[in-house]
Amino acid sequence: MGTWQAAADQREPTQHRSRVQLEGAVAVGLLAAAFWAVLIHHKVVSDFGGDIRGLLLLGANRPHPAAMDGIPREEKAGYDGQYYAALATDPWLRRAETVASLDEPAYRARRFGLPLAAWLVALGHPPRAIFLYQLLCWLGAAAGVILLAHWLGGGGASRGWALVAGLGAGTLASVLRCTPDAAAVALLVAALLAHRRERLSAAVLLASAATAVRETSWLAALAVAVGEATRGRWRRALVAASVPLLLPLLWTAWLSRTLNSLAGAGRANFALPFAWVTAKAGQLGEAATPNPVEVVGVGAIVVVLLSPLVVCRRRLLGDSTTLTYLLFGALAWSLGWAVWSDAYAFSRVLLPLPFLAPVVAQAEGDRGRRALLLAVPLSLLAVGGAMVWQLGWGGARRVGGDREKVGVVSPAPAEPVFVLGAARTRGQRGVWQTDVELANPLLAGVRVRLEVLPSDPAKRPVGGAVVQLHPRQVRVVEKVLESVIPFYGAVALRVTPDRPGVAVRWRTYLEGAGQERPPWNVALPSSAAFRQGEVAVLSGLAHDPATAKRSDLALLNVSEQSLHLQLSIRSGERSTVREEVLEPWQFRLLPEVLETLAPPPVTAGVVTVTAGTPGGAFLVR
Repeated sequence: MGTWQAAADQREPTQHRSRVQLEGAVAVGLLAAAFWAVLIHHKVVSDFGGDIRGLLLLGANRPHPAAMDGIPREEKAGYDGQYYAALATDPWLRRAETVASLDEPAYRARRFGLPLAAWLVALGHPPRAIFLYQLLCWLGAAAGVILLAHWLGGGGASRGWALVAGLGAGTLASVLRCTPDAAAVALLVAALLAHRRERLSAAVLLASAATAVRETSWLAALAVAVGEATRGRWRRALVAASVPLLLPLLWTAWLSRTLNSLAGAGRANFALPFAWVTAKAGQLGEAATPNPVEVVGVGAIVVVLLSPLVVCRRRLLGDSTTLTYLLFGALAWSLGWAVWSDAYAFSRVLLPLPFLAPVVAQAEGDRGRRALLLAVPLSLLAVGGAMVWQLGWGGARRVGGDREKVGVVSPAPAEPVFVLGAARTRGQRGVWQTDVELANPLLAGVRVRLEVLPSDPAKRPVGGAVVQLHPRQVRVVEKVLESVIPFYGAVALRVTPDRPGVAVRWRTYLEGAGQERPPWNVALPSSAAFRQGEVAVLSGLAHDPATAKRSDLALLNVSEQSLHLQLSIRSGERSTVREEVLEPWQFRLLPEVLETLAPPPVTAGVVTVTAGTPGGAFLVR
């Protein structure tokens, strides 16, 4: 009895210390999360009108899944978070719109862990999966800070280094731009901590999850395997190295079959050491006012590249944490300009370094080497400070690799774009209607004029209608010919923003048919018009009344003169020619254009359209 009581008395102080350490670690994580919350609130309110989904930074000039309709758009290409959020709506790539929304489908879809988790938690509901993906990004970042603080506190080091890592550039970029990097680091840190405590099964499972979130996390699994091998545990080493690769390899094989090719996926991210230096110097030297984030980032790059040299001087093969640091340091030396061009990019790719540097520094006896290791999270904290400064005071910012000035928008009017096929007409199974989506990626309000261009020029309404867009607003104008411009019939719309950069999409559908809305079409600019001597070719057309297949042709004269058009219609050996005359700005819809090639069915139909009027121009769809 006395022995049991003595053992219990010994456990109580230990349990108390563990509880205090955990509470301290959670406090550090909550402090970091509070700081992120302030930044998120500021950015969401000032840039996205209160829509937190705007942090995904959807590119205005990119296609997106239907589940992302209404999310604010970012100028030009946007940022990486948009691709993983798109994957969260359809991680199995069953819809063509998902593949089309990815800039590099084979590369993006390899990082399936977080999107798949969001999809599973959302029970396959796409809009809910988008928000859950964001939530997992933020929870992962907080978990990483808490785990590091707990690790450091247990070893007698300051938990403040966990806060430094949590406020550094890589973590801020992952949190504010909703990328999975911070979540991957949390799993990586958990795996290394489990291995340090001799819990190999947990370490392998956590490393497997980290590798599914971001493939470079496998370097931690390799470090664990080497650590086991140095102790003569060859079977455990084989398990540690191979198991985390199983699911990613199976997924990659499935992707290869689904996408037909994985060639070149992510290859641009790598290059010979220092091959990017000239480009970096040019980036900073060519700008009249260099981006402060990139300027401060140069110092961080120098520290990051030097720090692995310190680790190389130590006996490290038995320490999986130190070896992981060295492997990511080697990765830094092999990165190319595609990564080093942007502080947001390289700080995310190398995010394990500021998290592991304080742990590695604990075992370093030399003050100079320890200082260099600790300079890694400190230098990236300085880069994070520059990011926060930009966020608060509106300096230069980077989106998709292009340097721009926030709030500086050209006052020149934008080129009009055209919707070929807006409708408000009654069909056999319901009423045809058209929705128009207007996406303003600018930090300024925009006025958009919509004008009807009908098939009968005499019925053309005067003036049109004006829609006001707030900064970063995406507005879907439903039933545009009923709600904004009352007009009955099939028409073209001329859409003219008063500032360039607004993205316009549209869809025409049969209301009340009990079917899903069709995918969005991109409005055509006048620069896409065909002129005399140019041939418009439309292929893959069909006409089969038995299966309700039909091909309609939409034409619009975008010139100030009458336009003579010649249409050549053919399918196999059957062909015919017809002519159309369009008055200035007249729209014409040619329903079932292949019907003249009787008898049906008509497949693989081709229509070519040419203009016979000098100076004339037309759009066709």
